Amino acid sequence: MIAQYHGDTVLQPKDPRVTDSLEVFLDFAIRLTEALDELHSKSIRHGALRPNIISMSEGRLVWIQDFGFATYLIEGDQNGDIPVPSSNLSFVAPECLGRINRPVDLRSDLYSLGATLFTLVTGEPFRMLVKNDVEFVHSSVITQPPSIGFHPVVDAIILKLLAKSPEKRYQTCAGLLSDWKHIQERPDSRFLVGASDKAGLFAFPTILFGREVEMSHLSYIYRQTRDDQRSQLVFVAGHTGVGKSTLVNTWAQSLQTDPHTVFCCAKYTQKNSLPLSGIARALNQLVRQIISQSTSNLRRWRRAIQSALGDELPFILSLVPDLVHLGGPSTSEQRAPLVDPVDQEARQERLIKKLLRVFTERRTVVMFLDDLEWASIQEITFLATVVSDFGDRQLDDDLFRSRVGFRSMILVCAYRDNVVRSDHPVRTAFEDPVRSHKISLKPLTFNYVERILTRALSVPWEECEDLSQLIYARTRGSPSLLHKVYELSTCMLNSDVRPHGANKIIAI
Repeated sequence: MIAQYHGDTVLQPKDPRVTDSLEVFLDFAIRLTEALDELHSKSIRHGALRPNIISMSEGRLVWIQDFGFATYLIEGDQNGDIPVPSSNLSFVAPECLGRINRPVDLRSDLYSLGATLFTLVTGEPFRMLVKNDVEFVHSSVITQPPSIGFHPVVDAIILKLLAKSPEKRYQTCAGLLSDWKHIQERPDSRFLVGASDKAGLFAFPTILFGREVEMSHLSYIYRQTRDDQRSQLVFVAGHTGVGKSTLVNTWAQSLQTDPHTVFCCAKYTQKNSLPLSGIARALNQLVRQIISQSTSNLRRWRRAIQSALGDELPFILSLVPDLVHLGGPSTSEQRAPLVDPVDQEARQERLIKKLLRVFTERRTVVMFLDDLEWASIQEITFLATVVSDFGDRQLDDDLFRSRVGFRSMILVCAYRDNVVRSDHPVRTAFEDPVRSHKISLKPLTFNYVERILTRALSVPWEECEDLSQLIYARTRGSPSLLHKVYELSTCMLNSDVRPHGANKIIAI
């Protein structure tokens, strides 16, 4: 079902070849899902599925084209920057644009499939149905699509595909195909959509266990930052695999309901610690959220950014490339002149502060920088100056605040305390000299490991006590190792289904 484009007519909203009858729609939906399944079987994520790149031949063969944004997911998911089409954003999954903090995997295509079917059936993309001026970034997270009115079960399937959280969508094309064929065989029967998608799978609970105190602490800091219009720094420390990233990412989900708060993140790696690389990636994520907003909001952001950066905007494009969409029509043609490397670094640092100020004067910015131990010394030092410049001392001056607006930001930095000792630059140049909060994570206790297994296996705790003791003895309460046990167990219990990211045997 996957081939090059042969001149067949592309689909249009309310195309009669799709919506003429339930029988015709199901035939099309099955063929399109099979085509997508063939891609996913090769670990290829299309990344830009939408109606105008799907064509149908006279024999009702369905073709998918435009693979310019496709990615090959070697490890099953993609956590770094991914290519995103600047147009047709209403067909792009929320996690691809940073609207929710989730890794991007094959399930983002299933969201795009749902948005495509929604448009073909209703005649309008979901984004066009947001009538007010509330930012689309916010509305796309909290607003559910309206009733479709095509067929009760088909409507339910499309709405499940459009779930904002990947965990609530269909997990595989196979599960979706099963539901399409169920309707095809028994169009008048009612059933629980998605049931076959998870049947027989060992499900690891997504609830965060044993971190209630830390979650409350982060929420308190957030409320204080937002209500008092201040900026704060939080360090999250713990050994490798203790769950630092999971804690912050789970907490960040609770911020989605506030349209005046934006979340961005970046992760340092041992092999890629270029100066300013982390904060630049986080800012680029914020810019991506802007370009998906309404036209009126986009104009306001463009004016603010151009006013702050002016003619110097080209000097920062190498760090924040998506700014090219906000710098005016001639920005992409401008080239920053070559300057002395030292002067260039100083200018880029100054421009990053200006850009960050544009955001913090209009929103509460929550920035998460993970694995800080791998950041360059230059960036660690720069982050310390950012915290100092945006700190509470300046905000105490009412006159200063009235002139420039409030600056509201939480910078959350996570590091491995088994790597960062007292003489590490993270401590000497950043944490120790700057006022901050600190959250130290420890491994889970046996009771929490037992609760996780009880939830995963859906059995009383007495029946899994021996297994809990065995697993706890091997993992010592490390959430990372517990999840690896889950991946290995899933591979063994579901030999025909490979979980996202589980593509090799892991020895504990």
